Amino acid sequence: MIESLVSIGVVSLLFALILPAVQSARESARATSCRNRLKQMGLATHSYESSFGTFPYCSTRWTHTNGHRHFSASAHRGLMQFLEPNVYETIDQSDQTDPVWSANPQLFLSSAHRELQTISLTVLNCPSDSVRPGTTSFRCNLGVSVQLFSPLNTTIEPTAQQGAFVNGRALKDTDFHDGLSKTAFYAERVLGDFDPDRYDAFRDIFADGQIFNTTPTMLQHCEQDATVTPPSEYSFLGGSWLLGGNLNSWYYHILPPNSKIPDCAVGQAAVDGGPGIITARSFHPDFVHVCMGDGSVHAISGHIDNAVWHALGTRSLRDSTAQ
Repeated sequence: MIESLVSIGVVSLLFALILPAVQSARESARATSCRNRLKQMGLATHSYESSFGTFPYCSTRWTHTNGHRHFSASAHRGLMQFLEPNVYETIDQSDQTDPVWSANPQLFLSSAHRELQTISLTVLNCPSDSVRPGTTSFRCNLGVSVQLFSPLNTTIEPTAQQGAFVNGRALKDTDFHDGLSKTAFYAERVLGDFDPDRYDAFRDIFADGQIFNTTPTMLQHCEQDATVTPPSEYSFLGGSWLLGGNLNSWYYHILPPNSKIPDCAVGQAAVDGGPGIITARSFHPDFVHVCMGDGSVHAISGHIDNAVWHALGTRSLRDSTAQ
């Protein structure tokens, strides 16, 4: 009897010692897969630029002062011809569905897009997070300013529209004065929890309808006004790789990776959540993967110096990325 108890105790101890190592090995494998998939996006980006002379276009739904109406479109649409050509052939480029506060694919006008929303694309999802049909874990860098709708913003911040991607405009390599190797193009951002009855501060985004047109006021709002039960929250972050905007495929270098300050936005559904602060986030141990403009992928710690993180998020301010 005693020998049996001793044997059970030894086995339990060994299990307790081995289990963390097994879990760590599994997460390491998932992180490697995540890195490789992000690397594929970087390679596809350069294939796109070589073919068309610009980097992929992305936009949220808005109307320019010149009267031109942009519709919601992600950079992922353009990249898909180099990532999954068969999927690209099914994209309905004429579908101008308005963004909605829902992940229901039936809200797409196009039957082709309703079908795409039912498909899980491995190349767009990090296995360290939950994988859902139609979603993406990888987002485009929109810079360090919430001012996306210039010239609609009356007072323009010097850092406005300095990301690797600009709302409603495709950039060229000559637009990157800081150099492609020093400018972040894509990073991970965990999916929302897809539970509209529950607010997860790490996964979800909150909004209370207030309008903030400058980055400092938006940041103060995110930091001070978030509560356990915010006035309004959106749980379907990353819900569609087809759509541009803050709810689905953009992120910023305003806050460091995995910041404890939750993401927030104005909440205007008609423009993909409106101005907001969306931060790079992952379930890896204290880092996120970031794909630079030269296609290289780096694991960036949440403890990175803010000035360096900001510099990685801008393309032409000639700021230092040295740490």
